Amino acid sequence: MERRPYIAGEWRDTGDIHEVRSPAGGAVVARVHRARAGDIEDATVAAQQAFEKTRSMATWERSAILEKIAEGLRLRHDELTRILAREAGKPVKAGRAEVDRAIF
Repeated sequence: MERRPYIAGEWRDTGDIHEVRSPAGGAVVARVHRARAGDIEDATVAAQQAFEKTRSMATWERSAILEKIAEGLRLRHDELTRILAREAGKPVKAGRAEVDRAIF
């Protein structure tokens, strides 16, 4: 699995790839692109812009956004559980509990 940073509505290919290894056995579980200084600056600006936009929204509108995010997590629950367990080297049961807490 290869992951790139998602910043300001676009996936970034940084070219600086880091292998994430499971502490349980050392197997490579993902390859992630490390963000560069410019990527971090762009992400900070995008986060500030999103904050300015959402702070003026009604509570129910922000709640609806969070519900959509939670639904996306629910739809990928099993996949996220497996990824988390492999990446952290923890039992699947513990990974499942962590995903459950993220959804709640």
